[in-house]
Amino acid sequence: MAVATFYVSFRPVRIGFLVRDGSVEDIIQTAGINTLLWGGLYNPVVPVGSDTRLAEHLIRLFAVDLLYPVSPSDESRDLLAAYRYLRDPHVIGNKIFYEAHTKRNEIAFMDSVHLMEYYYDTEFRHKPEEFRSRWALIEWSQDDALSALFAVAFGSFPDCYNLENDFKQFFLNGLRGTTLRIEKSSALTPEMAELSYPLLLTCQELPMRYRPLGCYDGIYVGNESSFDDLTAFWNIRSSGMRVEFFPVGHLDRTRDFIAAHLSRLDSKPDTSPNFPDEIAVYCLEENFQEAERLVADLKTKKKFLFCPTVKAAYRTRPFSATTKPRQVLGNIEEGRLGYTAVIPVPEKPLTCNSRRHTESQSLVASVRPTTGFQYPGHTLQPPFLPDLTEFYSRKIAIFPWTLRIEKGGIAAIIRRYEETIDLHPLSNHDLILRCFDFAGIAAELS
Repeated sequence: MAVATFYVSFRPVRIGFLVRDGSVEDIIQTAGINTLLWGGLYNPVVPVGSDTRLAEHLIRLFAVDLLYPVSPSDESRDLLAAYRYLRDPHVIGNKIFYEAHTKRNEIAFMDSVHLMEYYYDTEFRHKPEEFRSRWALIEWSQDDALSALFAVAFGSFPDCYNLENDFKQFFLNGLRGTTLRIEKSSALTPEMAELSYPLLLTCQELPMRYRPLGCYDGIYVGNESSFDDLTAFWNIRSSGMRVEFFPVGHLDRTRDFIAAHLSRLDSKPDTSPNFPDEIAVYCLEENFQEAERLVADLKTKKKFLFCPTVKAAYRTRPFSATTKPRQVLGNIEEGRLGYTAVIPVPEKPLTCNSRRHTESQSLVASVRPTTGFQYPGHTLQPPFLPDLTEFYSRKIAIFPWTLRIEKGGIAAIIRRYEETIDLHPLSNHDLILRCFDFAGIAAELS
Protein backbone atom coordinates (compact mmCIF):
# COMPACT_ATOMS: atom_id res chain seq x y z
CA MET A 1 0.00 0.00 0.00
CA ALA A 2 1.44 3.36 -1.05
CA VAL A 3 0.86 6.71 0.60
CA ALA A 4 0.52 10.16 -0.96
CA THR A 5 0.41 13.71 0.38
CA PHE A 6 -2.69 15.81 -0.12
CA TYR A 7 -3.64 19.36 0.86
CA VAL A 8 -7.18 19.65 2.19
CA SER A 9 -8.99 22.92 2.87
CA PHE A 10 -12.62 23.70 3.65
CA ARG A 11 -15.14 26.23 2.46
CA PRO A 12 -18.91 26.70 2.53
CA VAL A 13 -21.01 25.32 -0.29
CA ARG A 14 -21.33 28.14 -2.82
CA ILE A 15 -24.98 28.41 -3.82
CA GLY A 16 -26.27 30.31 -6.81
CA PHE A 17 -29.68 31.74 -5.89
CA LEU A 18 -31.98 31.80 -8.91
CA VAL A 19 -34.32 34.81 -8.69
CA ARG A 20 -36.97 36.02 -11.10
CA ASP A 21 -35.61 38.81 -13.24
CA GLY A 22 -37.06 42.07 -11.90
CA SER A 23 -38.31 40.67 -8.57
CA VAL A 24 -37.04 42.72 -5.63
CA GLU A 25 -39.02 40.40 -3.32
CA ASP A 26 -36.83 37.48 -4.42
CA ILE A 27 -33.67 39.44 -3.61
CA ILE A 28 -34.99 40.27 -0.12
CA GLN A 29 -35.81 36.61 0.46
CA THR A 30 -32.35 35.62 -0.80
CA ALA A 31 -30.69 38.04 1.64
CA GLY A 32 -32.65 36.54 4.54
CA ILE A 33 -31.69 32.96 3.67
CA ASN A 34 -28.03 33.87 3.22
CA THR A 35 -27.95 35.53 6.65
CA LEU A 36 -28.57 32.03 8.03
CA LEU A 37 -25.64 30.42 6.16
CA TRP A 38 -21.90 30.32 6.72
CA GLY A 39 -20.50 32.02 3.61
CA GLY A 40 -23.90 33.47 2.75
CA LEU A 41 -22.45 36.84 1.75
CA TYR A 42 -20.45 35.11 -0.99
CA ASN A 43 -23.42 33.39 -2.63
CA PRO A 44 -24.36 35.19 -5.87
CA VAL A 45 -27.80 36.27 -7.03
CA VAL A 46 -28.57 34.87 -10.49
CA PRO A 47 -31.44 36.64 -12.32
CA VAL A 48 -33.40 34.25 -14.55
CA GLY A 49 -35.62 35.44 -17.37
CA SER A 50 -36.44 34.50 -20.93
CA ASP A 51 -32.81 35.25 -21.91
CA THR A 52 -30.54 32.99 -19.83
CA ARG A 53 -27.18 34.24 -21.12
CA LEU A 54 -26.60 36.46 -18.07
CA ALA A 55 -27.56 33.64 -15.69
CA GLU A 56 -25.20 31.21 -17.42
CA HIS A 57 -22.41 33.79 -17.26
CA LEU A 58 -22.86 34.28 -13.51
CA ILE A 59 -23.02 30.54 -12.83
CA ARG A 60 -19.63 30.10 -14.50
CA LEU A 61 -18.13 33.34 -13.16
CA PHE A 62 -18.86 32.45 -9.53
CA ALA A 63 -18.17 28.71 -10.04
CA VAL A 64 -21.19 27.82 -7.92
CA ASP A 65 -21.49 24.35 -6.40
CA LEU A 66 -25.25 24.11 -6.72
CA LEU A 67 -28.31 26.12 -7.73
CA TYR A 68 -31.30 27.00 -5.57
CA PRO A 69 -34.51 28.49 -7.06
CA VAL A 70 -35.91 31.09 -4.66
CA SER A 71 -39.26 31.24 -6.48
CA PRO A 72 -39.56 28.30 -8.90
CA SER A 73 -40.53 29.24 -12.44
CA ASP A 74 -40.45 27.63 -15.87
CA GLU A 75 -37.20 29.47 -16.67
CA SER A 76 -35.49 28.34 -13.44
CA ARG A 77 -36.63 24.74 -13.99
CA ASP A 78 -35.14 24.79 -17.49
CA LEU A 79 -31.89 26.18 -16.11
CA LEU A 80 -31.74 23.50 -13.41
CA ALA A 81 -32.23 20.86 -16.09
CA ALA A 82 -29.39 22.33 -18.14
CA TYR A 83 -27.07 22.30 -15.11
CA ARG A 84 -28.24 19.08 -13.54
CA TYR A 85 -24.75 18.34 -12.19
CA LEU A 86 -25.12 21.40 -9.89
CA ARG A 87 -27.51 19.65 -7.55
CA ASP A 88 -27.14 18.75 -3.91
CA PRO A 89 -25.93 15.15 -3.53
CA HIS A 90 -27.38 14.82 -0.04
CA VAL A 91 -30.83 16.45 -0.02
CA ILE A 92 -33.40 15.49 -2.63
CA GLY A 93 -34.87 18.44 -4.53
CA ASN A 94 -32.14 21.04 -3.86
CA LYS A 95 -33.64 22.03 -0.52
CA ILE A 96 -31.96 24.34 1.97
CA PHE A 97 -34.54 23.61 4.69
CA TYR A 98 -35.85 20.17 5.55
CA GLU A 99 -38.14 18.91 8.28
CA ALA A 100 -36.52 17.16 11.24
CA HIS A 101 -38.12 14.64 13.59
CA THR A 102 -39.14 17.57 15.83
CA LYS A 103 -41.43 18.83 13.03
CA ARG A 104 -39.26 21.93 12.80
CA ASN A 105 -36.93 22.73 9.93
CA GLU A 106 -33.19 22.23 9.94
CA ILE A 107 -30.65 23.69 7.50
CA ALA A 108 -28.87 21.39 5.09
CA PHE A 109 -25.65 23.46 4.97
CA MET A 110 -23.33 24.84 7.64
CA ASP A 111 -25.21 27.72 9.24
CA SER A 112 -24.10 30.96 10.85
CA VAL A 113 -24.88 29.67 14.36
CA HIS A 114 -21.55 27.81 14.12
CA LEU A 115 -19.85 31.20 14.01
CA MET A 116 -21.88 32.52 16.94
CA GLU A 117 -20.97 29.50 19.06
CA TYR A 118 -17.33 29.65 17.97
CA TYR A 119 -16.92 33.32 18.92
CA TYR A 120 -18.75 32.80 22.18
CA ASP A 121 -16.32 30.01 23.12
CA THR A 122 -13.19 31.84 22.00
CA GLU A 123 -13.94 35.49 22.82
CA PHE A 124 -17.06 36.23 24.83
CA ARG A 125 -17.62 33.38 27.26
CA HIS A 126 -15.69 34.98 30.09
CA LYS A 127 -16.64 38.60 29.48
CA PRO A 128 -18.70 40.41 32.14
CA GLU A 129 -22.46 40.13 31.75
CA GLU A 130 -22.81 43.81 30.94
CA PHE A 131 -20.22 43.63 28.14
CA ARG A 132 -21.56 44.37 24.65
CA SER A 133 -19.62 43.83 21.43
CA ARG A 134 -19.85 45.68 18.11
CA TRP A 135 -22.17 43.06 16.68
CA ALA A 136 -25.57 44.65 16.15
CA LEU A 137 -28.91 43.24 15.03
CA ILE A 138 -30.34 45.93 12.76
CA GLU A 139 -34.14 46.34 12.65
CA TRP A 140 -36.37 48.67 10.65
CA SER A 141 -39.99 49.27 9.64
CA GLN A 142 -41.20 47.29 6.67
CA ASP A 143 -42.87 50.40 5.25
CA ASP A 144 -39.59 52.33 5.33
CA ALA A 145 -38.62 53.55 1.85
CA LEU A 146 -35.20 51.94 2.35
CA SER A 147 -36.48 48.62 3.72
CA ALA A 148 -35.38 46.61 0.65
CA LEU A 149 -31.90 48.15 0.79
CA PHE A 150 -31.58 47.49 4.53
CA ALA A 151 -32.47 43.83 3.99
CA VAL A 152 -29.83 43.46 1.29
CA ALA A 153 -27.19 45.57 3.06
CA PHE A 154 -27.48 44.38 6.68
CA GLY A 155 -29.25 41.03 6.49
CA SER A 156 -31.99 39.74 8.77
CA PHE A 157 -33.03 36.51 10.42
CA PRO A 158 -36.35 35.49 8.81
CA ASP A 159 -38.94 33.94 11.12
CA CYS A 160 -41.04 32.29 8.39
CA TYR A 161 -39.17 28.98 8.07
CA ASN A 162 -40.15 27.31 11.37
CA LEU A 163 -36.48 26.75 12.21
CA GLU A 164 -35.17 24.50 14.94
CA ASN A 165 -32.82 27.21 16.25
CA ASP A 166 -33.59 30.79 17.27
CA PHE A 167 -30.94 32.65 15.28
CA LYS A 168 -31.74 36.04 16.81
CA GLN A 169 -31.25 34.73 20.33
CA PHE A 170 -28.01 32.97 19.39
CA PHE A 171 -26.76 36.20 17.80
CA LEU A 172 -27.54 38.40 20.81
CA ASN A 173 -26.36 35.92 23.44
CA GLY A 174 -23.43 34.28 21.67
CA LEU A 175 -21.90 37.48 20.29
CA ARG A 176 -22.98 39.72 23.18
CA GLY A 177 -24.70 41.81 20.54
CA THR A 178 -27.17 44.64 20.74
CA THR A 179 -30.35 45.51 18.87
CA LEU A 180 -30.37 48.75 16.89
CA ARG A 181 -33.60 50.01 15.34
CA ILE A 182 -33.64 52.44 12.42
CA GLU A 183 -36.67 54.64 12.80
CA LYS A 184 -38.68 55.43 9.70
CA SER A 185 -37.16 58.28 7.70
CA SER A 186 -34.31 58.73 10.20
CA ALA A 187 -30.70 59.10 9.06
CA LEU A 188 -28.04 56.42 9.46
CA THR A 189 -25.49 57.59 12.00
CA PRO A 190 -21.71 57.54 11.43
CA GLU A 191 -21.41 55.13 14.39
CA MET A 192 -23.33 52.50 12.40
CA ALA A 193 -20.39 52.26 9.99
CA GLU A 194 -18.29 50.92 12.87
CA LEU A 195 -20.76 48.16 13.73
CA SER A 196 -20.82 44.60 12.44
CA TYR A 197 -24.18 43.23 11.37
CA PRO A 198 -25.60 39.73 10.72
CA LEU A 199 -24.75 39.52 7.03
CA LEU A 200 -21.11 40.40 7.73
CA LEU A 201 -20.94 37.55 10.23
CA THR A 202 -21.46 34.99 7.47
CA CYS A 203 -18.08 35.72 5.84
CA GLN A 204 -16.00 35.36 9.02
CA GLU A 205 -13.27 32.70 9.31
CA LEU A 206 -12.86 32.79 5.52
CA PRO A 207 -9.67 34.78 4.97
CA MET A 208 -9.08 36.31 1.56
CA ARG A 209 -5.99 34.57 0.18
CA TYR A 210 -5.56 37.14 -2.56
CA ARG A 211 -7.22 40.28 -3.89
CA PRO A 212 -8.43 39.89 -7.49
CA LEU A 213 -6.76 42.35 -9.84
CA GLY A 214 -8.68 45.60 -10.17
CA CYS A 215 -10.93 44.95 -7.16
CA TYR A 216 -11.22 47.69 -4.54
CA ASP A 217 -13.45 48.39 -1.60
CA GLY A 218 -15.71 51.41 -1.94
CA ILE A 219 -19.32 52.44 -2.49
CA TYR A 220 -22.11 51.57 -4.86
CA VAL A 221 -24.20 54.43 -6.24
CA GLY A 222 -27.66 53.46 -7.40
CA ASN A 223 -31.41 53.42 -6.95
CA GLU A 224 -32.39 51.79 -3.64
CA SER A 225 -35.51 50.16 -5.11
CA SER A 226 -34.05 49.04 -8.46
CA PHE A 227 -33.74 45.31 -9.06
CA ASP A 228 -30.68 45.79 -11.27
CA ASP A 229 -28.91 48.02 -8.73
CA LEU A 230 -29.62 45.73 -5.77
CA THR A 231 -28.49 42.69 -7.74
CA ALA A 232 -25.26 44.33 -8.93
CA PHE A 233 -24.55 45.60 -5.40
CA TRP A 234 -25.06 42.12 -3.94
CA ASN A 235 -22.86 40.38 -6.50
CA ILE A 236 -20.05 42.94 -6.19
CA ARG A 237 -19.90 42.20 -2.45
CA SER A 238 -20.11 38.48 -3.20
CA SER A 239 -16.92 38.88 -5.23
CA GLY A 240 -15.03 39.85 -2.07
CA MET A 241 -15.25 43.65 -1.97
CA ARG A 242 -16.38 45.61 1.10
CA VAL A 243 -18.92 47.99 -0.41
CA GLU A 244 -21.73 50.13 1.03
CA PHE A 245 -24.76 51.39 -0.92
CA PHE A 246 -25.20 55.15 -1.51
CA PRO A 247 -28.89 55.53 -2.55
CA VAL A 248 -29.55 58.36 -5.00
CA GLY A 249 -33.09 58.83 -3.69
CA HIS A 250 -32.10 59.27 -0.03
CA LEU A 251 -28.69 60.94 0.01
CA ASP A 252 -29.39 62.94 3.18
CA ARG A 253 -30.31 59.81 5.19
CA THR A 254 -27.09 57.98 4.31
CA ARG A 255 -24.49 60.72 3.68
CA ASP A 256 -22.97 60.62 7.18
CA PHE A 257 -22.92 56.81 7.16
CA ILE A 258 -21.16 56.75 3.79
CA ALA A 259 -18.70 59.43 4.89
CA ALA A 260 -17.73 57.33 7.93
CA HIS A 261 -17.31 54.28 5.70
CA LEU A 262 -15.06 56.21 3.33
CA SER A 263 -13.04 57.55 6.25
CA ARG A 264 -12.36 54.00 7.37
CA LEU A 265 -11.22 53.04 3.86
CA ASP A 266 -8.99 56.12 3.82
CA SER A 267 -7.26 54.98 7.01
CA LYS A 268 -6.42 51.51 5.67
CA PRO A 269 -2.79 51.06 4.61
CA ASP A 270 -2.14 50.60 0.91
CA THR A 271 -1.79 47.07 -0.39
CA SER A 272 1.47 48.02 -2.11
CA PRO A 273 3.72 50.98 -1.25
CA ASN A 274 4.41 51.54 -4.96
CA PHE A 275 0.78 51.46 -6.08
CA PRO A 276 -1.54 53.43 -3.79
CA ASP A 277 -5.01 51.98 -3.33
CA GLU A 278 -8.03 53.74 -4.72
CA ILE A 279 -11.62 53.81 -3.52
CA ALA A 280 -13.98 52.26 -6.02
CA VAL A 281 -17.25 53.86 -7.06
CA TYR A 282 -19.46 51.18 -8.59
CA CYS A 283 -22.59 51.95 -10.59
CA LEU A 284 -24.51 50.75 -13.62
CA GLU A 285 -23.04 51.94 -16.91
CA GLU A 286 -26.08 54.07 -17.69
CA ASN A 287 -25.76 55.86 -14.32
CA PHE A 288 -22.08 56.73 -14.65
CA GLN A 289 -22.49 60.48 -15.10
CA GLU A 290 -24.93 60.75 -12.20
CA ALA A 291 -22.58 58.80 -9.93
CA GLU A 292 -19.71 61.07 -10.93
CA ARG A 293 -21.77 64.11 -9.98
CA LEU A 294 -23.00 62.72 -6.65
CA VAL A 295 -19.60 61.70 -5.27
CA ALA A 296 -18.01 65.06 -6.16
CA ASP A 297 -18.97 66.37 -2.70
CA LEU A 298 -17.46 63.39 -0.85
CA LYS A 299 -14.01 64.16 0.50
CA THR A 300 -11.35 61.44 0.64
CA LYS A 301 -7.57 61.27 0.74
CA LYS A 302 -7.45 58.41 -1.74
CA LYS A 303 -8.56 58.87 -5.31
CA PHE A 304 -11.88 57.60 -6.60
CA LEU A 305 -11.82 54.87 -9.22
CA PHE A 306 -15.07 54.75 -11.19
CA CYS A 307 -16.12 51.19 -12.05
CA PRO A 308 -19.24 51.14 -14.22
CA THR A 309 -20.74 47.67 -14.31
CA VAL A 310 -23.19 45.70 -16.39
CA LYS A 311 -26.55 44.46 -15.19
CA ALA A 312 -25.62 42.04 -12.42
CA ALA A 313 -21.89 41.85 -11.75
CA TYR A 314 -18.66 43.79 -11.98
CA ARG A 315 -16.15 42.49 -14.52
CA THR A 316 -13.98 40.47 -12.18
CA ARG A 317 -13.43 36.93 -11.04
CA PRO A 318 -14.60 36.41 -7.44
CA PHE A 319 -12.04 35.20 -4.97
CA SER A 320 -12.24 31.72 -3.47
CA ALA A 321 -13.17 31.76 0.22
CA THR A 322 -11.37 28.83 1.88
CA THR A 323 -9.73 27.96 5.16
CA LYS A 324 -6.00 27.41 5.43
CA PRO A 325 -4.94 24.15 3.68
CA ARG A 326 -3.90 21.26 5.91
CA GLN A 327 -1.45 18.56 4.84
CA VAL A 328 -2.60 14.94 5.24
CA LEU A 329 -1.34 11.51 4.19
CA GLY A 330 -3.72 9.37 2.16
CA ASN A 331 -3.51 5.64 1.50
CA ILE A 332 -3.38 4.53 -2.14
CA GLU A 333 -4.85 1.07 -2.72
CA GLU A 334 -4.61 -0.79 -6.04
CA GLY A 335 -7.41 -3.21 -6.91
CA ARG A 336 -8.81 -5.05 -9.87
CA LEU A 337 -10.77 -2.00 -11.04
CA GLY A 338 -8.02 0.56 -10.50
CA TYR A 339 -6.72 2.78 -7.72
CA THR A 340 -8.46 4.14 -4.65
CA ALA A 341 -7.16 7.06 -2.58
CA VAL A 342 -8.46 7.05 1.00
CA ILE A 343 -7.89 10.59 2.30
CA PRO A 344 -8.46 11.40 5.99
CA VAL A 345 -10.47 14.55 6.63
CA PRO A 346 -8.63 16.93 9.00
CA GLU A 347 -10.41 18.77 11.78
CA LYS A 348 -13.29 20.70 10.31
CA PRO A 349 -13.66 24.46 10.85
CA LEU A 350 -15.73 26.08 13.59
CA THR A 351 -15.66 23.08 15.90
CA CYS A 352 -16.90 23.87 19.40
CA ASN A 353 -18.80 22.31 22.27
CA SER A 354 -22.19 22.61 20.65
CA ARG A 355 -25.21 20.63 21.75
CA ARG A 356 -26.93 21.11 18.41
CA HIS A 357 -27.27 18.17 16.04
CA THR A 358 -25.57 19.53 12.93
CA GLU A 359 -23.44 16.57 11.79
CA SER A 360 -25.57 16.16 8.66
CA GLN A 361 -24.90 19.71 7.45
CA SER A 362 -22.82 19.97 4.27
CA LEU A 363 -19.60 21.80 3.46
CA VAL A 364 -16.93 21.50 0.78
CA ALA A 365 -13.52 19.85 1.17
CA SER A 366 -11.05 20.98 -1.51
CA VAL A 367 -8.44 18.30 -2.24
CA ARG A 368 -5.17 18.97 -4.04
CA PRO A 369 -2.59 16.20 -4.51
CA THR A 370 1.12 17.06 -4.46
CA THR A 371 2.16 14.31 -6.91
CA GLY A 372 0.60 11.52 -8.96
CA PHE A 373 3.42 8.98 -8.94
CA GLN A 374 1.52 6.60 -6.66
CA TYR A 375 -1.16 5.93 -9.29
CA PRO A 376 0.64 5.87 -12.68
CA GLY A 377 -1.51 6.41 -15.73
CA HIS A 378 -4.19 8.08 -13.62
CA THR A 379 -4.82 11.57 -12.24
CA LEU A 380 -6.67 13.47 -9.54
CA GLN A 381 -5.95 16.79 -11.24
CA PRO A 382 -8.17 16.73 -14.33
CA PRO A 383 -8.42 19.79 -16.61
CA PHE A 384 -10.63 22.60 -15.37
CA LEU A 385 -13.63 21.92 -17.61
CA PRO A 386 -16.81 22.57 -15.59
CA ASP A 387 -18.94 21.01 -18.33
CA LEU A 388 -17.33 17.66 -17.51
CA THR A 389 -18.16 17.88 -13.80
CA GLU A 390 -20.66 15.02 -13.90
CA PHE A 391 -18.21 12.81 -15.84
CA TYR A 392 -15.46 13.55 -13.31
CA SER A 393 -17.78 12.84 -10.40
CA ARG A 394 -18.99 9.52 -11.80
CA LYS A 395 -15.44 8.34 -12.49
CA ILE A 396 -13.66 9.68 -9.42
CA ALA A 397 -16.37 9.47 -6.74
CA ILE A 398 -18.86 7.04 -8.38
CA PHE A 399 -21.76 9.27 -7.33
CA PRO A 400 -22.63 11.78 -10.10
CA TRP A 401 -23.15 14.94 -8.00
CA THR A 402 -20.56 14.63 -5.23
CA LEU A 403 -17.56 16.33 -6.83
CA ARG A 404 -16.90 19.79 -8.27
CA ILE A 405 -13.92 20.63 -10.43
CA GLU A 406 -11.50 23.34 -9.27
CA LYS A 407 -8.31 24.72 -10.73
CA GLY A 408 -5.52 22.44 -9.58
CA GLY A 409 -7.74 19.90 -7.88
CA ILE A 410 -11.21 18.77 -7.02
CA ALA A 411 -13.76 19.57 -4.33
CA ALA A 412 -16.03 17.11 -2.56
CA ILE A 413 -19.34 18.08 -0.97
CA ILE A 414 -19.25 16.22 2.34
CA ARG A 415 -21.18 16.14 5.57
CA ARG A 416 -19.68 17.16 8.87
CA TYR A 417 -19.68 13.61 10.23
CA GLU A 418 -17.55 12.19 7.38
CA GLU A 419 -13.99 11.30 8.40
CA THR A 420 -12.55 10.10 5.07
CA ILE A 421 -12.92 10.91 1.39
CA ASP A 422 -12.58 8.00 -1.05
CA LEU A 423 -11.44 9.02 -4.53
CA HIS A 424 -10.68 6.87 -7.56
CA PRO A 425 -7.93 8.43 -9.72
CA LEU A 426 -9.18 8.94 -13.26
CA SER A 427 -7.59 6.97 -16.09
CA ASN A 428 -5.62 9.24 -18.42
CA HIS A 429 -6.89 7.19 -21.36
CA ASP A 430 -10.55 7.74 -20.40
CA LEU A 431 -9.88 11.42 -19.72
CA ILE A 432 -8.27 12.07 -23.10
CA LEU A 433 -11.05 10.30 -24.99
CA ARG A 434 -13.70 12.28 -23.07
CA CYS A 435 -11.94 15.60 -23.74
CA PHE A 436 -11.81 14.84 -27.46
CA ASP A 437 -15.47 13.86 -27.38
CA PHE A 438 -16.35 17.10 -25.59
CA ALA A 439 -14.61 18.99 -28.41
CA GLY A 440 -16.64 17.07 -30.99
CA ILE A 441 -13.73 14.90 -32.15
CA ALA A 442 -13.98 11.12 -32.42
CA ALA A 443 -10.76 9.52 -31.20
CA GLU A 444 -9.43 6.07 -30.44
CA LEU A 445 -6.13 4.61 -29.27
CA SER A 446 -3.95 3.68 -32.26
